[in-house]
Order: sequence, then structure tokens, then C-alpha cells
Amino acid sequence: MDKQQKPQTLSRRTLLRGAGLGLAGLAVGPILAACSGTAPTATSTSSARPSAAASAGGAPSTVPASVAAASAPSSASAGGTPPSTGAAYKVPTIPPGNHSLKILQWSHFVPAYDNDYFDKYAVEWGKKNNVQVTVDHLQTDTVVTRVAAEVAANSGHDLTQVENATDVSVFAEKTVDMTPLANYLGETYGGWLPVAEQVAKINGVWKGIPDFYISFPGIYRKDYYDAASLQPSETWDDLLKAGTTLKTKGNPVGIGISACGDSGTSLLAMMACFGASVTAKDGKTIAINSPETKQAIEFMQKLYKDAMTPEVLSWDNAGNNRFLASGIGSWIHNPISAYRSLEKPLQEKSFISGPPGGPKNRVMIIPVRTYLTWQWTKEKEAAEKFLYDFFAQYTEAQKASTGYNHPLLRQYEKKPMPGIGEEDKLKLLQDVGQYAGTIGWPGPVTKAAGEVFNAYIVPTMFQQVMQGTAIDKAIADAETKIKQIYEKNPPA
Repeated sequence: MDKQQKPQTLSRRTLLRGAGLGLAGLAVGPILAACSGTAPTATSTSSARPSAAASAGGAPSTVPASVAAASAPSSASAGGTPPSTGAAYKVPTIPPGNHSLKILQWSHFVPAYDNDYFDKYAVEWGKKNNVQVTVDHLQTDTVVTRVAAEVAANSGHDLTQVENATDVSVFAEKTVDMTPLANYLGETYGGWLPVAEQVAKINGVWKGIPDFYISFPGIYRKDYYDAASLQPSETWDDLLKAGTTLKTKGNPVGIGISACGDSGTSLLAMMACFGASVTAKDGKTIAINSPETKQAIEFMQKLYKDAMTPEVLSWDNAGNNRFLASGIGSWIHNPISAYRSLEKPLQEKSFISGPPGGPKNRVMIIPVRTYLTWQWTKEKEAAEKFLYDFFAQYTEAQKASTGYNHPLLRQYEKKPMPGIGEEDKLKLLQDVGQYAGTIGWPGPVTKAAGEVFNAYIVPTMFQQVMQGTAIDKAIADAETKIKQIYEKNPPA
């Protein structure tokens, strides 16, 4: 189909090898990347404080419309009690004695979230519960490497926030069953969005507690669009037309076509809009070698040639952020951290558009942050109690993220959503969850799908074509690599 339909209204090669070898021998050092924003300078910080005592044409078929929800509960202070629903759930009790809870998670791309909110909340919670809490932060895309090393050693942090939708499946054998807490949270806060279950529920067992997802809308320079009499790009075809015009004026568009997580996220979404995917809906049948994949690559060839510049072939995860911040870029595909980090004059000229739609679908592939508790920890009660209390005051987390964190519990979707619902330019982000799909789309989230993503097979396929490789050969090479991964780790 040549004409694209208008859409409906409205966070690694090392892991690939390591997972295939039982996760043994993985380096713990950081992978230098900056998913969806400018990376913080520090790779690890600690908020350890001893307590006084002791211390998705339309939405994808698998992850559809989220949204309408009941009223959100009032915020509670650290250690507060959520409203009761009568659910048969025993609130975790931390045994008497000295306790230490070690938390590992990424360095948030809204720095104030870590510095002014989460780390302070964790310490306050620890004081109220006689637990010494330590929070270690790592740069984006490096948490998975640390987790792989800790899993290999069967020792490490007690509670970990993994970055990608597939990480839960990759490490599920070493995590604790969190089903009682997950069911309670769902019953108390209006139910989980379908994507939460897809990511964290494996063979009927919740192996993690989803925290939030990250949206990937378009971010564009409205002044450049207005000067060229262009409307916001709501489809990929719109973007090609706008980008072709704007490049001639010195303001190209930018989407990474390189070995990094953001490129994989954007290109998988674009493929899905053309009806192309790594596997079929069953999550097992390799489907990369298809007319739809070829059509998607042909489209990207034209977009690259007519609307972009070669620099996108070597971008890291912060490349699109730098591109927009330079004042040259006219459109990028990125979370709103890129918008939030702009200097005020540029931010005033920059606006948000929804994820672009294609001839078959409108899909936005999303990263999902999920908390895992490990079998080796001696602090299972403390970890569960921390999460129980954390979601009781989740509105505060939304506020601290300035709208970057999209909730996965329906009550916290109540409009206006903190950080985005009160700002006219960002209000449309309250509804983009209806287009959300995960790695593995249109099939389930699987370990094999995660390995394909972490090996950057899809962005490498596109990159090869932009550099002169024949489309059929690039697809065939990708198919061979994908088959090897799925043969090694066949989905159940």
C-alpha cells in the first residue's frame, strides 16, 4: 500500500553472548550509552543513609488502548497505607532486627527525579522501617550488564529496576514470584495496562513489578514547520514530505540508524507501522524476510536520502538529543527528555506530535522499567514492602519525573496526568499509550526477542542498506542471525 493511512485520533551485544552462555563471564563495566537523553556524568551514585535505629490502521493488536480509569488515590508519605479494596493480601512485615536494602536502577534522564525525589524517598522510607537503604544508579543501557554479572555470581542487589521489556524474561529464572503483590496493586489501583502483564507475567507468574513505560513521540521545531507551511507529521509519509522540504532549508530530520537502543526502538516501530516484524504473532515464526520489511527499508532509504544526513549512521542514544539541541534538527523520534533538556529559547520553539503511523498500523515501541527481586536476597520482605509503599504515593513519582514516567496502573492515568496534563504542548502524551507495543510485537515478550534487540540486528540491517548493501542481502543476513538466536532459545 503506497498511501499511508492517517492514524486514529487520539533501555547490547554483550548480553546476547552472555545469555547464550549462561550469563557467565560478563564484564560489569559500563556500556557507554545515553538512551533517550544526555547521559548523567556519574556512572554510580549512592544514597545510603543509616537509619536512626538500624537501619497499539491503529493500535497494535497485542497492546491496545489504555486509558480510562477511576480516580487516583491520594498520595501517601513513605510507608503510607494504600486504600483498601478488600483484596486477600497480607501486607509484608519486615522481621525485627537490622536490615539493609540495596537497590539498583538507571540514572534517570530527569536528574531531579533521582536527586530530589527517589533517593530522598528511599532514605526516608528506610528510617521509618528501620532499614538501611542504598540506591545505586548506573548510566542507561548498563544496568543489564551489571544484572548479568550479578546473576552469574548469584549475588548482588536486593531490588533491581531493569530497563527493557524483555529483561524480565531474560532473567526470570533467578527472580522471586511477585504475584501476590502484583495482583494486589492491580486490584487496588484500577488494574494493570495489558503491556504490564506482557512484560512481567511469565507462564502465569508475575516475575517483576512494572514501574513505568517511556513514550516515543515526535519532537519537532514548530517554527521551521510553520515557515514552510507544514502541519505536524502524523504519519511516516508526512515526515518524508516535511523532511524533504526542511532539509533543503538546512533543517533535516534525525532518526538514529546505528547500533544503539534508541535506533532499535524507532526502527522496530517504523517496521510495525508497515506491518513488518521480527516474528509473527505467535512469537516463534521468524517473519523478518517479508515484503513488508522490504517496503519499510525502501521507505527508510528514501527518508535517509531526502530528509536526513549521514551522521545518523553513527549516533549513540544521545545523538538525536544533541541534534535537536543544536538548533539544526527539525524533527526527532525520542522521549520528552530531549524536550525537557533544551535551553528555554529552543524549548519554546519545540512541540510534540504523536508517534507517526504507517500504511498498516500506528505502533509505538516502548521501553518498560520493571522492578525485580532476586532469589539470593535475604531482604524479600523489605523489598516487597518498599514496592508496596512506593506505589501508594506514585503520584509523587509522576510529578518528579515531569511526565517522563508513564504509569502502568490505570488509576494513575487519570487526567490531567502530572507533568504532561497541565502543559498544553504535552497533553497529547496522555493518550499515546493506546499505540504502545513492546519488543516482540506483534507477538509476546520473550527472551529470544530480547536477545535480537540487544544484538542490534534490526538497526544493523537498516544501516547496511544505507551504506550500500542490497536490501535482500541485508534482510537475509538479519534472518540468519535471528534464526540462530531463536533456535538457541526457542520460545515456549
